Amino acid sequence: MARAGCDRDLAGEIRGGGPLSVSPMTSDGVRESSAATPETPARSGQERARRRVRVAWGFAAVLLVGLGALVHRLADAVRGSSIDAVPLEQPLPAPGQAAWAARVGTLAEIPFSEGNSVEIIADGDVYPRMLDDLASARASITFLIYFCDPGTLSASFTEALLAAARRGVHVRFLGDGYGCRKYVRALRPVLARVGGAAAEFRPIRWYSLHRAQHRNHARSVVIDGRVAYTGGFGLADRWIGSGELGVWREMSVRFTGPAVAGIQAAFVSSWAEATGDLVPDEDLLPSGASEGSGPMEAGVLASRPGLGTTTAQRFLALTIAGARESLYVTNAYFVPSAPLRLLLVEAARRGVDVRILLPGPRTDHASTKWAGQMYFDELLEGGVRIWEYQPSMLHAKALVADGVWATVGSLNFDRRSLRLNEEWSLVVHDPGFGQAMDSIFLADLEYARELTLDVHRTRPFRERLRELVVSLVAPLL
Repeated sequence: MARAGCDRDLAGEIRGGGPLSVSPMTSDGVRESSAATPETPARSGQERARRRVRVAWGFAAVLLVGLGALVHRLADAVRGSSIDAVPLEQPLPAPGQAAWAARVGTLAEIPFSEGNSVEIIADGDVYPRMLDDLASARASITFLIYFCDPGTLSASFTEALLAAARRGVHVRFLGDGYGCRKYVRALRPVLARVGGAAAEFRPIRWYSLHRAQHRNHARSVVIDGRVAYTGGFGLADRWIGSGELGVWREMSVRFTGPAVAGIQAAFVSSWAEATGDLVPDEDLLPSGASEGSGPMEAGVLASRPGLGTTTAQRFLALTIAGARESLYVTNAYFVPSAPLRLLLVEAARRGVDVRILLPGPRTDHASTKWAGQMYFDELLEGGVRIWEYQPSMLHAKALVADGVWATVGSLNFDRRSLRLNEEWSLVVHDPGFGQAMDSIFLADLEYARELTLDVHRTRPFRERLRELVVSLVAPLL
């Protein structure tokens, strides 16, 4: 054993390129350990070089992060500023009043109409419902999605779209150029062979990097211009529990009535940008599609980045400022800006029951979770209550105010959704729908852990440091 140790020492010195150093013999003929032998100049020089490289990479990473945040802030300066306050010299109508939807709809550019029917669909239950509707399509299908992955779920939808195109349905599929690039490129040729069309929205190219951060994060499926879906769903098996995060807690809506025209119009606009074709086909909005028979007042929030404030910013600011009794927020990616944090705290201080349900330990984007935690002290001190969902990944994006004003869609509570992305959500002004949303929210809290200020303040230093580092890129999250 002593001999083997000596051989390793010799081999190490040979690899290091320095002179051989032989340990002196002990009285029983065994060589003494060479651990105390001074390090050779060559080896110590190599170690110093490695340390310098590690330090250089560390500085480069910090510089890159800081530069990215700076560039983003400069871009913000060009596009415009956020909403800093909602001064209420004349109080807004309460969400429960008839005038509320008209007022917010005008200020946030959300066209509201009566005569809609809306159904809330939980988790992966949306997929079989959607496949059934795709199978019944007779004239047109428009399908827009942010995220796709090869797997059982996406294969089922590929077959459904191909089958519809084969029977003469006009099928148009639009996938985001970041989240759905591979799927679109595989689907495009096979769908084209049977008469359909697939396209990428803002594909990432070297000559269009200035647009790369502006993604289409929306989801919409419209069948025959009459039935529509939106929510946070994606075409990937992770939504139905294939990964370590369990079956994702998701929320989607299926709706009919005149609001369908709003989400179809948003699709046509995005399709025109992606393909250059402005589609005027009658089957996208057949006659009579606007004549709804449902009981609900609803409209589509279609938010797009621009030089000024976005629809999403104005909608959230007005909703928080106008809430009188309760404000329940379920959101997957929660990194609120300073103005929104102030509005949430002001709502809590005027007596509104403000509760926020966020992902817990099982999340697909830990960095976004860390960035949001930076602001928990401020919110908890201000009276906002925060829960973390425990069983699986929470990916729903929903909000309900005063049990009467609610939204379900793709809109996250972060700057990326509010200022950078295309986001679509269905907004409903109806007491029955609002009460159903309240019930779902309160039921979800049964599977969540409330975070208190005392507990949050005892988190380890390493977590605080991690939050601080991630906050450097908070504008991009």
